Amino acid sequence: MSVKRKIRRNLEKKSKKKAEKEIKQTLSQISSSPSACISCAAAFDVKNNFHLDNWMIRMTSKGPEMFCDSCKGNVKID
Repeated sequence: MSVKRKIRRNLEKKSKKKAEKEIKQTLSQISSSPSACISCAAAFDVKNNFHLDNWMIRMTSKGPEMFCDSCKGNVKID
């Protein structure tokens, strides 16, 4: 096996491992998402299609934040 091929394979392994780690971290943050709106404390119903389609989830350094349909218009995007 050539040296170039070995280097390329190692880089591919490292990038794949990094991507899998980021996906795992994001999924764990999403699974721990709040069950109510951050602004008005309205309850989020996972079985309600309107809520699923219209609520907004924003990932921050503190963790996920949820905003209901009426409050998401007041959210400042960084």
